[in-house]
Amino acid sequence: MYKKTWNDCYASVCCINFINKSGIKSVTATGFKVGPYIISDDYSYKTHEFSEVEIFFTGVDGQTPTSRIVLPFQAFRDSILNASFEEPTGFSVIRGDYKEFASVPSLSLCNSAKYEIGQQTVMLGFQFEHQNLSIKSGLISAIFHESGRKYIEVDSTLRYGFSGAPLINIESGKVIGILGHRLELLNKAYVNLMKIINDNLKMLKEGEGKINIQDIDPIQVLIASQNQIKHMAKEFYKSADFRTGYALTINNVLRYFSEMALDMNISMKEISGPCK
Repeated sequence: MYKKTWNDCYASVCCINFINKSGIKSVTATGFKVGPYIISDDYSYKTHEFSEVEIFFTGVDGQTPTSRIVLPFQAFRDSILNASFEEPTGFSVIRGDYKEFASVPSLSLCNSAKYEIGQQTVMLGFQFEHQNLSIKSGLISAIFHESGRKYIEVDSTLRYGFSGAPLINIESGKVIGILGHRLELLNKAYVNLMKIINDNLKMLKEGEGKINIQDIDPIQVLIASQNQIKHMAKEFYKSADFRTGYALTINNVLRYFSEMALDMNISMKEISGPCK
């Protein structure tokens, strides 16, 4: 059953890489195609300014790109239809009607609000350090409400990069949720830590060469120490595991599509249906 879900869904799931001004990939997220749109979480692009955004889909091996685009960061932000909402929505609806993605199939959304504890699920997403699509199995362990939204708790081992990944009902193959809630806390903590270290390095650089104790510059020692901490933090960040995933229920996206249907010219029958 897992192999069938993979074969039915892999082509619709994409990697979203956020690239900084130095050309370095600094944040990775996952998205999935629904009709002419790409759905992902709404946190990744808000952390800080980037230079470019790369989006690509893969073949059945999960690593060979089949279609790819690179957008200037501002063009990517302009393509997010719900980016103007003042309150966070927990998801992003991104224009996906690029000619490069014309042959990419769409996933179907579950329009049923019935999610059962103990239900088997599957998640397809990208991991930050490997850049290949992977499949994870999970079990719905809890259902809860927070800030007026409904979430699904899933027991599974995940890594950062799965933010925006589809949570799929293994029986129907339909999407029931979007991973990302609380996964972004790891990235937020990492970004804050990097800012503190970079601020420390900038301050230390200003004092470099001004103090000398027995032919040793203590500022250089401190700079080396900060760079070591920075390297260790990056390694921990890339290898950190989550034992529990939290997914926003897909009903929030369906509600948005329904409210915007006339403007977006989207057929609800084409993208959604009952889970069973």
